[in-house]
Amino acid sequence: EPGLLAAGIAALALHLLGPRPSVAGVLTGLLAIKPQMATVFPFVLIATRAWRAFGAAAVTTTLFTAAGFALTGPGSLEGLAHALS
Repeated sequence: EPGLLAAGIAALALHLLGPRPSVAGVLTGLLAIKPQMATVFPFVLIATRAWRAFGAAAVTTTLFTAAGFALTGPGSLEGLAHALS
């Protein structure tokens, strides 16, 4: 279940936010698998002024998205646009 995995990642990210902010940021970036959570966590990182975690999350999300795009190709975005219209 992706929801249980995302909840575990989110809990671990919050736990590591103080002692290991870069690792917490990478975990937060992996929350891109659940867009509902991925949209909330950047606001949490900004509110707590966890800039290192915020930067790591941004880089991780970008790389995660690029890897998905590289694996599926441009046709996946066309399929997504068609499904959303």
